[in-house]
Amino acid sequence: MSAAGRWDRAALGTLAALVAVRMVAGFQFHSVAVVAPLLVAELGLSYTEVGSLIGAYVLPAVLLSIPGGVVIQRFGERRVLLASLALTVVGGVLTAIAPGFVSMFAARVVAGAGAALVQIVLLKMATDRFMGGRLSTATGTVLGAWPLGIAFALALLGGVAQQGGWRAALAVAAAYAVLALLAAWRLPRIFAGTDGDGAAGSAPASASALAAKQLVADTGKGLAGLGAAVAISVSWMVLNIGYTAFIAFAPTWLTSAGWSLEAAGFAVSLSGWALVATQPWGGWLADRLGRPSLVLAIGCLLSGAAIGLALLTGGAVPLFLLAGVAMGCTPGVMGAQLAMSAAPARRAVALGFFATGSGAGSMLGPSLAGVVVDLTGAQQAAIAMAAVLVVAALLPWWWARRLQRRQPTR
Repeated sequence: MSAAGRWDRAALGTLAALVAVRMVAGFQFHSVAVVAPLLVAELGLSYTEVGSLIGAYVLPAVLLSIPGGVVIQRFGERRVLLASLALTVVGGVLTAIAPGFVSMFAARVVAGAGAALVQIVLLKMATDRFMGGRLSTATGTVLGAWPLGIAFALALLGGVAQQGGWRAALAVAAAYAVLALLAAWRLPRIFAGTDGDGAAGSAPASASALAAKQLVADTGKGLAGLGAAVAISVSWMVLNIGYTAFIAFAPTWLTSAGWSLEAAGFAVSLSGWALVATQPWGGWLADRLGRPSLVLAIGCLLSGAAIGLALLTGGAVPLFLLAGVAMGCTPGVMGAQLAMSAAPARRAVALGFFATGSGAGSMLGPSLAGVVVDLTGAQQAAIAMAAVLVVAALLPWWWARRLQRRQPTR
């Protein structure tokens, strides 16, 4: 591996492999959304049920990420990665052959459980390999694999479903998981990790209860490390609530203002594509400047301002683009600083907190926005809430940085 801060062919190859495997989660997650009209027409599902199937995939991230971090720590990254990818394969196949809503929901939960653990393992591998001057770039790139997987699902699965039906499209999503599993198995040099600190077959009695205890007990980190990890995760959750609320309700707001559905979808998609494109560069900028808090503050403030101005101007299209570009400055910084808050032996647990914040934020954002719209009767209220929350994410971040300064130097 190259010296800190420099990228050679081996480092880029490792990062590309981590991204390719991480894309499985976004690809599988959005596969149901792509074939939603066919599920309604052929299985007789309601759109509420389709929404539940989409959300079922991220539900395990909220429930399993923290205990999952302890399981990774106990059994080792490679073992958990292979087992988790196997779950995405099994869940993907069961989704493709499911006869109805209940069985498909259960299958989506199985696949989502595997994807939740895959995220933590790959982030742990990225932070271990790129700790130093490349950390924000690496974490931003790996985190960006989720929306990149969604983009590939949008580009590919619609055509597959049109030619071969919805089951064929979901089978392709399962096949991608198979390829990822084979890659992780056949490339141990890239997908290697710690062996864990416990004997095989001796799982922790209560992973959830052990998670916080192990962070607190970590020598040289203690309560400051736990507090910083939790505060960064809360900041990440608030940011996700705000941005997902914006993405979820902006099309409805624009159409209520007289936009066509096609034009509204295009404007909002610009923000998503800009986020995908700029996430690695946001991390690179933080690494280059050596001032992560400045980069994060610029990202949150600019994104919040762009969302607010979009509301005031009735939806100026360049502001949607700016919101996505600015948001791309945030994921790599947050992931990198959280990884640095915990010692290597406890990093998987800390990343479990981070993944929980991501999953909870993605679930709460649209729900809270819907409550606000119901209470106010105005679609604009959801967009205003989103703008405020994107900026408010800086408050727990500020507290996390204070706690990090109290930690002893490693």
